[in-house]
Amino acid sequence: MRALLNIIAMVVGFIAVAAVLSKKTPPRYVPTVTEKLKRYASAGDDFDVLAIGSSRTYRQIIPKVFDEAMAAAGKPTRTFNLGIDGMRPPEDTYVLEKALALRRKPLKFVIVECNNIRFEVRDEDADTVRAVHWHDWKRLVTIGRLAFYGDRKKRGFGDTMKRRFDVFPEFWEHTEYWFENVTELGRGNELLSARLFDTTDPKKSIGSDGFHDSPVRTGLSGKELAAYEKDVEAMRKTPPRAERSEWVSQAELAEKRRIIERAGAKMILVVPPYPMTKRFLPDGEKEQAAVIDFSNPLEFPELYTPEHRLDEGHTNRTGSEIYTRLIAERILRQL
Repeated sequence: MRALLNIIAMVVGFIAVAAVLSKKTPPRYVPTVTEKLKRYASAGDDFDVLAIGSSRTYRQIIPKVFDEAMAAAGKPTRTFNLGIDGMRPPEDTYVLEKALALRRKPLKFVIVECNNIRFEVRDEDADTVRAVHWHDWKRLVTIGRLAFYGDRKKRGFGDTMKRRFDVFPEFWEHTEYWFENVTELGRGNELLSARLFDTTDPKKSIGSDGFHDSPVRTGLSGKELAAYEKDVEAMRKTPPRAERSEWVSQAELAEKRRIIERAGAKMILVVPPYPMTKRFLPDGEKEQAAVIDFSNPLEFPELYTPEHRLDEGHTNRTGSEIYTRLIAERILRQL
């Protein structure tokens, strides 16, 4: 028993010392994330609107187009796109906190892509700095709640334990990223590589407003086009059902709202246009009514026409301009 206590004390002491030392080391360089936060920090208070979410925000909400539409309506804004490819809760909440900590003046509002928590780590992020950087204690607790307490269905003891046993390997993966983050493991090699090599990718340069166009491609064709049209037709017949998802995702959404309102801003939720069978929405009819929802191809046919699609999940440049103007129009109605 004493040996076990000594091991626990040693591990806790190691983490505590590493956490203190981590304050002395420069922040991790995370592709796209670091560059965006740097650009935002350089002129953060000049922006009064933020947009945050996945590639459906990063590649589809164009700040210049949005600001032009708002200015034409007599509500001038200056918008920064804080979207990141593949970013979902709780990573987006972490990045949002970092961005808002750089401000001294209040924002007008924050456009938030409405998503539930992604529990699994994407294959392309596994064992990368991107997977490590957002795993602080707050986010690990959120992941733990989702893993072990997210399902509130009535189950027998055996079924409950089986479910927790099934999700434990993925939760442990998150725990390893948290441990690597708080202990700064691997930072020596990381800092040396950054000093010896230019880790930035000029092909992925980001504009001063955070926006960057999607990679160039010809659009939908062949089997991909046929599959897309089939999915959209199914949505026309049966609109995506509203899903409030598990309580942990709802709590994460409420936390975003608190963070944004503490910054003196209003949160505006947006459901982007792409083929889906269900869409995540906040609890409560009042909150749902305030969501700008583009999931209905009958209401927004211009966003679902193949000519305006880059691929099944994203609009092309023309579609993105239309999408951005529609967001501005809906926000003006709310304001």
